[in-house]
Amino acid sequence: MKRPQRGFNLISLMIGMTLSLISILAMLALYKNMVGISVRSIQDAQQDGQVSAGFLTAQLEMRNAGFGIVPSDTTPTDVASKSMRLLQNARLTSGTLTGDPYTPPVEISGNALIWVSKMSTTADATCAGLLVQSGQLVYLKAASTCRAITDWGTTTWTQTILVAAPKNPADDTSYGNIQSASFFKTEQGRCWPFGKYSETQFPNSLKVIMTASISAKDSTGNAIKSVSEICLPNIPIPLTTP
Repeated sequence: MKRPQRGFNLISLMIGMTLSLISILAMLALYKNMVGISVRSIQDAQQDGQVSAGFLTAQLEMRNAGFGIVPSDTTPTDVASKSMRLLQNARLTSGTLTGDPYTPPVEISGNALIWVSKMSTTADATCAGLLVQSGQLVYLKAASTCRAITDWGTTTWTQTILVAAPKNPADDTSYGNIQSASFFKTEQGRCWPFGKYSETQFPNSLKVIMTASISAKDSTGNAIKSVSEICLPNIPIPLTTP
């Protein structure tokens, strides 16, 4: 009497292979998702770190604004007019900076700040600035020909990236960490570095507010903004200024 053969038939093999393929595809999808989350987390950490470092660098550089620019006795407001410009629609193209200039302390937002400082009584004044363009924050350094704030549009500028733009701008639109055209805002107020302010001839000083986008989101899904304020005591604003 012959014993019946035992083993796998074609149908059972096909079912096993199908289940194995489904499991492998699910594992690959999970792995791809985990890798994507990891890459995104690394990019977000780098971006947020750049924002923090960019804020610190911007504050240190901006404190030079107005240094060595002495106001006249009759026109104390000329420190602001000779020291700084806020630009809207600013753009750097082949080293040439263009934009719509406003003189602080007008309370208005823009994407660039240009300032002049004079490190000593014998040195020439120099120009520097900050610009947000194509989603990134850059530090601007002017050629030696820029010795007055009115030279900002005719000199040649070089740039150093402080906060780089996201690598995938289309994907980052929902995250909001592309820096906006309203990054800078100027206003006047009683301020002094480290929370102390002066009650002397010029109790008001120029204040610059920087608002950067970071990767985190709030409960409603909107990008969280990181705000940094800096007081510029070298640019006093009299109380009579509207």
